[in-house]
Amino acid sequence: VKDMKLRFPLSWQTRTLSLGKRIMHKTIHFESSFDASRLFHYICLNLSSYNVVKCDGRNGCLSRMMREMDTDVYFFFIPHAHIIFAFEFFVLCRTEGESMDSFIHNGSSPYIQTISEKIMWVAETSMKDIIRSAAVNLRRDCLWEGFSHSNQSKCLIPIDSL
Repeated sequence: VKDMKLRFPLSWQTRTLSLGKRIMHKTIHFESSFDASRLFHYICLNLSSYNVVKCDGRNGCLSRMMREMDTDVYFFFIPHAHIIFAFEFFVLCRTEGESMDSFIHNGSSPYIQTISEKIMWVAETSMKDIIRSAAVNLRRDCLWEGFSHSNQSKCLIPIDSL
């Protein structure tokens, strides 16, 4: 993913038809009692619950495959290196030589959008659902741990945030 991003800048990929694949990138910010690395670690411990797989590599990442707009779409995410409550989010899709800037219309909406915007929105929504679910489950586990043991919970959730 990083190699493709370096060889073919994202702005160039948008309009180049000869590429068989396209990568898109976004930084996803979120609000939670837990930082991104804590949520990432929790998801890694419970991969099957979130229908994601751990990527190989030095830093590791999490990924999921989905089908959208009649193409295979893979999204990857890792904790942001400098922003505590953010993830680096990448979407890789097979373009089959089609332009990702073509416009589509959703019958239920008065707005049109590009194919790349639609794919990014669906993948981002799926990723945010994973993060939201992990935050809820981690919070539940921390509360359970805190109430079931007489010592202070390792989760460090302030009592006033309950």
